[in-house]
Amino acid sequence: MACDTFEVTEAEFKERFLALLKAQRETTLWYVKPDYVPVTDDEQRLVLVAIQWRGDLATFKEAGVLLTWLSCRSTETTAAPR
Repeated sequence: MACDTFEVTEAEFKERFLALLKAQRETTLWYVKPDYVPVTDDEQRLVLVAIQWRGDLATFKEAGVLLTWLSCRSTETTAAPR
C-alpha cells in the first residue's frame, strides 16, 4: 500500500491502536504489564509486531495496517525537504 493513498489520520491511528492493544492484552500480550501503553513509534512498532506474531489472521492484518501507517509517518517526518 503506497503512502500517498493511505488515509488514516493521527486520531484514527491512536483510536485503532488503543482498541487493538486493549483487545489483545489477555491473549497475545499476556506478558505485558496491564497498565503499559506504548507512546513512541518504536514502542508501538514493537507491540504491533508482537501482536502479528501471536495473533490470528484478522489481528495480523489490523496490526499490519497500523504498521504501514507508522512507516508512512516515519518516512514523511524523516524525508529531506526539496
